[in-house]
Amino acid sequence: MKSFKLVLGVLLTGVFVAACDSGGGDSASANDLLEMTVNGAARTADQPTAHRVSAGGYTTHRIFRSNIPIGGPEAKPETVTIKFYGALSKGAYTIGDGHLDYITYVNPNYTDTPAYATSGTCTITRVNDSEVSGKFEFEADLSTVPVRPITVVNDRFDVQYSYVLGSS
Repeated sequence: MKSFKLVLGVLLTGVFVAACDSGGGDSASANDLLEMTVNGAARTADQPTAHRVSAGGYTTHRIFRSNIPIGGPEAKPETVTIKFYGALSKGAYTIGDGHLDYITYVNPNYTDTPAYATSGTCTITRVNDSEVSGKFEFEADLSTVPVRPITVVNDRFDVQYSYVLGSS
């Protein structure tokens, strides 16, 4: 049922993006950056992106990257996804607050099952029709035997919307 709701939420999403004021450096362009520290190890995504979708009166914003190299020729890339519902504006969001829907982390070197954050926050520092910036941190457990706890801190992103469906 959760998968159905997730697919339905993605397909039937709409967007209204609250534009930031033009003061305080908000007009700078995004650098397409996503950095994070996973259990003490620094990670930098090679091509982070953000999507904004408008349809059916819902709002969805997704910030993600599925190619976070973790070193070694046999290593598979990690994935992190941050998903929001509703108008997105500057400020702090907490998982389960009605706006920050989820943060997931996948490390296919251990399991392909996404680890949903059990706690976490995301602070948006800039958002407009073309880009979004901020920072995030969260804790999750990879579904392995034994369970592998994941702590992600020192994270930041500054990305342009690479996919926009509908108008803001």
